[in-house]
Order: sequence, then structure tokens, then C-alpha cells
Amino acid sequence: MIRHHIYCIPVNTEIYGVSGRVLLYYDSWTHLNQCVELSNHIDKLQAELKTLKRYPKSKLRRYSPYFVLTKHNHDSGFDHTIDADKVETARKNKGYFLIFSTDMKSTASDILDYYRAKDVDKKLFAQIKVDMDGSRIRTHSEETTDGKTFVTFIACVIRSYLLNKLTNYLTDHSISMKEVFISQLSNITILPGHNGYRFTKALTKKPRQILSVFHVADDIMSNI
Repeated sequence: MIRHHIYCIPVNTEIYGVSGRVLLYYDSWTHLNQCVELSNHIDKLQAELKTLKRYPKSKLRRYSPYFVLTKHNHDSGFDHTIDADKVETARKNKGYFLIFSTDMKSTASDILDYYRAKDVDKKLFAQIKVDMDGSRIRTHSEETTDGKTFVTFIACVIRSYLLNKLTNYLTDHSISMKEVFISQLSNITILPGHNGYRFTKALTKKPRQILSVFHVADDIMSNI
């Protein structure tokens, strides 16, 4: 057992010449939720069958996994019953999933965490390629490649910080972070003065809302 509701059995194996482990996981919470979804799906199909007047010859693949349909000999109607054995087999298989890994040292729990983090990694690479114009390195030496990689890493850290701070605002206003900076913050100018920094003009409502999450607007004086 690796967590309070997830179990795992690792099996050393080889797939297409690659040695590794197949980890068979069972999640009891997922099993429960998927069984509920299956029951709801079967109820929906049964409701559909009750409305049909003719034997659904063209839709047998939709109903046959869970029902036994018997066509009438004397007319175009039919009878249907739930196939308990098929439904029970489907229920038994819920909650199981496999992960193949060449990592022979990490625990089953760690490998599961790595797998679940893949969506975050994909989003990070998408941000680098699309939002930060990092689809191509365009460098000609190892030193410049390392330098650009380091700057990109720092940019990702800053972007993640900004996104974390602005998440609520972005969600409430259905706007992207790029749009925030282009349409709502791009016209802000800050100048140094005798008593610190100041805005060249008073902030409107939206820029003030955005900057308030960083607690910076109140620290900079407006000249108006």
C-alpha cells in the first residue's frame, strides 16, 4: 500500500527489449467513482431503450456491453434485460491502471507523483514555446545555449510567480495573463523622484486591482 486508498504491485519485465517495471495500481476512490459513473451510464442507456419501439439493430454496439436484447418474432419490438455478469466484470476492472517505468529505484508512490506531474510539465513547455517564444534555441555555442536556458528558467520562475498571484483576477475576468500586461498595464509609467518612485498619472480601477495583489501600488506615489 502506498497511500490510504492506492495500492500497487510492481512486476519486473521487459517490453520490446527495454527492461523496467510494470506497476499495477489500484485506487479504491477511483473504483468507487467510476462504478457510480458506470451505474449512471447504464441507467441512461436503459432509459433510452425504454423509449425505443423498434429493435435497435444499428446501435447494438452501444447497448450490448451491458444489456441482453431479444428481438420479437411477431413484430419489430424487443425486450431488454441487464446482463449482470458483464456489468459485474466491468465494475471489477474499475480503479486499475498501469505505469511502465525504467526507473528501478524510485518507490511506487514517487513514480505515481512523477506521472501525475506530467500535465504540469507539458504546460510549462507550452508556455516556453508559445508565451515566451522559446520554440527554438537559435544559439551557436554551448555557452550561449547555457545562458539562454538559464534566462528561460528564471523567466519561468517569474511567470509562475505572477500567474500564482493573478490566478483569481484572471479567472474572475476571463482574461489571459498576456492580455493583462498588454491591455491593462502597458501604459503605466513609473519615474524616480525625490521622495521615491511615482506614477506619471493616476491609476485606473483595473490596473490598481491588478497591482494590489503585489502590494506595490500603495508604495509608489502618484503625481495626481
